[in-house]
Amino acid sequence: MPKKSNKHHLKDNTEEILELPHIDSDLTYALDQRFPEQCADLSWSDRDVWYKSGQRSVIKFLKQQQKEQEENII
Repeated sequence: MPKKSNKHHLKDNTEEILELPHIDSDLTYALDQRFPEQCADLSWSDRDVWYKSGQRSVIKFLKQQQKEQEENII
């Protein structure tokens, strides 16, 4: 039986990456305010640290993409 191709798995995706739509500064600002960058609290479980780290990772990614979009405006 042939292996199923998982096109959505990030590490195995060798196909062309689709461009993101325009990322609005109001969106990144609101996300930044809602999920601020902060140090882990000792009262948090490991899962909480991972979860909050994932939230910030997405915000950092969006902010970087927004910056690249602004630099590439012709």
